[in-house]
Amino acid sequence: MKPTNSKEVRSKILHTLPPEKFDTYFDYYVYIHLNRNVQVMHVIGMLLGFLFLTLAIMKWSWIYLGLHLFCFNIIPLVSHNIFDGVGTPTATGAPLISIWYAMKINMWYLTGQQDIKEREFLARYPFAEHYYKSA
Repeated sequence: MKPTNSKEVRSKILHTLPPEKFDTYFDYYVYIHLNRNVQVMHVIGMLLGFLFLTLAIMKWSWIYLGLHLFCFNIIPLVSHNIFDGVGTPTATGAPLISIWYAMKINMWYLTGQQDIKEREFLARYPFAEHYYKSA
């Protein structure tokens, strides 16, 4: 979703909603990633990461491996600070499952399912929308 409140507001309230308020950890992960700008940066990081991983394997290059790690991990993490003003505990709290969850959400975005999945999510958790919308 496109947030209508400010980055400063989101930085103060986004993490006041804990994972326990959701049925699953994946649902919490979706909530933390509702900002469309964050989603775009995650998709860019994933695609560039896969490109550089492929090049690292094909050329057996440490430089491409380093670029893969930067794009696949750092770009998505930094996007939370840039667009929501906060870091995200998901990668540090559950690093391996977070990678799978991120790829799943990224595929929603790449296959045009993002709006449908977002509406389904907000129907289940209408209180989550408040954290991204102006009062």
